[in-house]
Amino acid sequence: MGVVSKLLQRINGAEGEVSRLEETAARLQADVVARQAELADLEARVGDEVVADETGQAAVRLGDEAHRLRSLIDVTGRGVQAAEKKLRTARADVLRAKAAEVRERAAAVQRRADMHQGKVDDLLAQLKRVDNVDYTWQRPEISPGQIGTGVSYNIPHGDALRHEVAALEDEARVLEARADDVEQTGAERPPSAYAAPPVLRAAPYVAY
Repeated sequence: MGVVSKLLQRINGAEGEVSRLEETAARLQADVVARQAELADLEARVGDEVVADETGQAAVRLGDEAHRLRSLIDVTGRGVQAAEKKLRTARADVLRAKAAEVRERAAAVQRRADMHQGKVDDLLAQLKRVDNVDYTWQRPEISPGQIGTGVSYNIPHGDALRHEVAALEDEARVLEARADDVEQTGAERPPSAYAAPPVLRAAPYVAY
């Protein structure tokens, strides 16, 4: 099984854990609400029942029931808190797994870029041996009057690949930052908080 396939399995597993914990937290919270409603109902009628009971047993019975409900509310509430903490971690795990998958894609593109650069370096070395000069690519000059007119140019394939790597690494960085926020606070910051300087997008090029 390839690295990417394993990472996708990790993402699916983390997402499954999030779903399980969401269901657990919701179920426990519903139990807390139900017990709180029972306790409120009990407290609303306890006085009348105690007054009406000449044996004195109602006070004992209702006191025991109130204690039981309060204990259940406390214990179940602690369960809700534990589930929510685990849920934050699980949600962060999903984001980190996605970041790892993106970084693996960036590494694959970087390997392609390195191979391409090796070919280019060999060809440039051959040209230098033949023509006795160094050949380098220079970005064309665009005058201010050409901005916004649709003027474009191709950039070297190697540069295009490096721009792609930078964009993927930035995507991974944002996912990891979001994961840290989710795990620490349970919420993400506004998207603008994760913004990075825009990466230059390559003009069309011919793939080898």
